[in-house]
Amino acid sequence: MSDSDQILLTAGSILLVDWPSTDVPETLAGAGYAVFVKGGPEPDNYSRYGLHDGKVVGQRIDGPPTHADLVYSHRPVGELPAITAIARHVGATAVWAPIRAHKHGCS
Repeated sequence: MSDSDQILLTAGSILLVDWPSTDVPETLAGAGYAVFVKGGPEPDNYSRYGLHDGKVVGQRIDGPPTHADLVYSHRPVGELPAITAIARHVGATAVWAPIRAHKHGCS
């Protein structure tokens, strides 16, 4: 089993810092993860996604979660230091940051 598979298998909660489409938080919440979303640039702009009556719904929360096992980031590489600081704050054991290709190279 790969390290990434092990991380996903043992994670119960995931904090998302941006994502390519709403499919990401909806699919993760539908799979049973506790999903938290960092929205906007404001430091207290967070939501929680979960299942309610069989549908995935998002609800604004007052600040960052007290804990997340994994942080997923769909942001430019230059923002990783701030994102890893968030990950440390919530006690995450890993940061998942897919490298995005741009028309002028990778960022």
